[in-house]
Amino acid sequence: MIGIRTCAMLRRIGPAGLLVLAMTATLPAGYAAPAGGSPSVVANPWAANVEMGFTNPTGDGSFDTHALLGASLERFVREGVSWRVATSMHSFGDPALQTPFRTLDDEDLFAINGNLLYHWTDTSVQPFVTGGVGYYEYRRPFAPDQADLGVDVGGGLDFVTAPRMAIKLEVLFHQTAAIVNDTFVTGSAGVKFRW
Repeated sequence: MIGIRTCAMLRRIGPAGLLVLAMTATLPAGYAAPAGGSPSVVANPWAANVEMGFTNPTGDGSFDTHALLGASLERFVREGVSWRVATSMHSFGDPALQTPFRTLDDEDLFAINGNLLYHWTDTSVQPFVTGGVGYYEYRRPFAPDQADLGVDVGGGLDFVTAPRMAIKLEVLFHQTAAIVNDTFVTGSAGVKFRW
C-alpha cells in the first residue's frame, strides 16, 4: 500500500519529476560499438552546469529583460547525444525595483525541464541544438500559484576550455499553457563540468 507521504511526494514532483525518473530508468549508460567491435562507453558521460542570464517575455514588443538563475545535470548516451534535466528561476518583476531577484511587483517562475541535445563535437567550439518539455510554476504575491506544462527549443555553444570543462552559451524559446508570460526567451552563460 502506498503511504500518504509517498502520494504527497509524487504529487509534489509532478509530471516533470516523473519524466526525469522515466528518462533515468530507460536510457542506457553507454552505446554499442559497430557489429564485431567491443562495447564502448562514453568517456566522462556526466556533466553539471550552473548558469545565469536573462529572461525576456515575448509579445509585448519590448526587450525588457529579467533575472535568470539555473543549474542542470546532463547525461551523454553517446558522444554527441545527451539528455538533460534543468531547473531554473526566472523573475518577471520590475527590474528598477529589484533587490537581487525580488521585486515589489513580483512574479517568479520556477521551471524544471527535460531536454534532448545533439552536439557537434569536432572542434573546441561545439554547437548544439536542444528541445524538450517542462513543468513551469508561476508564483505571484497575493495570488494563487499557477503551474503549467510547456515546451522549449533552442541551441547554443560549448567553448571547451579544458578536457572536462566548458563555457556554455545558450538561447531557448519557451512556450507554456499559462495565461500570463506564456512565451519567453532566455539567454544564459554558464560553466559546464564533465566527469
